[in-house]
Amino acid sequence: MTDTADTPPTTAVELAELAMGCADIWLAALRCYYSDCRSAARGIRTAHTEALDDLTGSRELLANLCRPLDADAERVAALMLEALDAGRRWTMEAPLAGKKSDSDISVTRPVSDTPKRKTATADVG
Repeated sequence: MTDTADTPPTTAVELAELAMGCADIWLAALRCYYSDCRSAARGIRTAHTEALDDLTGSRELLANLCRPLDADAERVAALMLEALDAGRRWTMEAPLAGKKSDSDISVTRPVSDTPKRKTATADVG
């Protein structure tokens, strides 16, 4: 039996799956950043304020989180501030087919060469 852990991906499908896995990790980091901002903005005593300070200040941390996703940090910041003002939460759950509410914002990223889909949803609190 060969150990595939040290074997680099070779097919387009393997590379796409690896890229999606990496993107999911960075999206989870952005979700954590937003969650920390939301908690601090709501005045929760145990909240970490570093993310909110960054979002309303230099945005250096946000830029570092956006870079691997090739996302524009200023655009992401504007959307996060808008969502914070509206009281929205960020969840990584896919809405049920036909059950999507008008208060959900979802972004669907298709995985190339596979039928799977990933969905990020923001619910109005």
